[in-house]
Amino acid sequence: MQGDPDAALVNLGFESRDLAYKVPLDLTSPATCGALEQDVLAFFNSGGGNIVVGVADSKVGLFAPVGLDDSQLRALAYKVRTNHI
Repeated sequence: MQGDPDAALVNLGFESRDLAYKVPLDLTSPATCGALEQDVLAFFNSGGGNIVVGVADSKVGLFAPVGLDDSQLRALAYKVRTNHI
């Protein structure tokens, strides 16, 4: 039996050319939206990748899942659905 691929991404423990962790996710901030848009476009232009939202840099090289609250999740879903990210 194979493990959960989503958990594997969170537990990988490092970012790479095709993996980025994002938190905090304040989608009311133009800077935060801009940074997320840059990652999306970079992955699009380089053949793809994964952006894992709700994972924080707890120490250099150590990442911890912190999740998103309901309002953050709704805001992210809306922005994606309406092509604002």
